[in-house]
Amino acid sequence: MAKENYTFSISILAGMIIGAYTVAVFLVGLLYVTNSLEPSQIVMVSDLNHTLDIIEKNCGSTFITKKFGSDDWYVFAKKCIRDSYCKNEYIPLADCLKEKP
Repeated sequence: MAKENYTFSISILAGMIIGAYTVAVFLVGLLYVTNSLEPSQIVMVSDLNHTLDIIEKNCGSTFITKKFGSDDWYVFAKKCIRDSYCKNEYIPLADCLKEKP
């Protein structure tokens, strides 16, 4: 009985050591990633979110793609000509980037 408790205690101790090592590696990695972000990168992400919001507001979609054989960027979205007639089509990205009132 004493030998089983001893083996059980060793197993728990080994698990705790491995768990502590895993947490330490995670925290060191998290610290490295957090410190490696520069303020300019954070601003770029903020600008990207703002740009995507403008595209979503103006064109109703943020699915940005290229047409086959074209060098221009397009947004694939539903475009309504009249309230009752809507169809999916490629809208030039430049048209979606214009701020509308």
